[in-house]
Amino acid sequence: MKTRETRRWYDRAACRDDDPDLYETPPALAATWNRPTHNGGTYEKTHALLNAGSRCDGCPVVRECARDALACHDYGTIRAGIPVPDKTQQSARPIMRHVNTALQLVAHGAPPAAARGLIRSKMPLLQKAGGGSK
Repeated sequence: MKTRETRRWYDRAACRDDDPDLYETPPALAATWNRPTHNGGTYEKTHALLNAGSRCDGCPVVRECARDALACHDYGTIRAGIPVPDKTQQSARPIMRHVNTALQLVAHGAPPAAARGLIRSKMPLLQKAGGGSK
């Protein structure tokens, strides 16, 4: 439930009139963070989710959204342009540190696209750490 303080910034959000379901990350998202897809090792599903966060690029309250996501520990959604997997899934653990770092960057003024770039840059390392195979 949104508090009065949250409501104050949310009323100016680019997503305020959107269907909230558009910003939910699928339960299986965590598995795609550190495993290649069936087509030879690409990360098309994860890239698609990272690109879904582009709706937040240019939002006037993206910093507030990132701060709220960190404070409320939101999971399983896209916040401040960053897809946040459901942390209860074991396979989400390797990426959560990078997701939190990306949200912190946005909260301090970095563009969401740059923060998503951080996650993209970690994907090959996560594949190796997660034991994914081609």
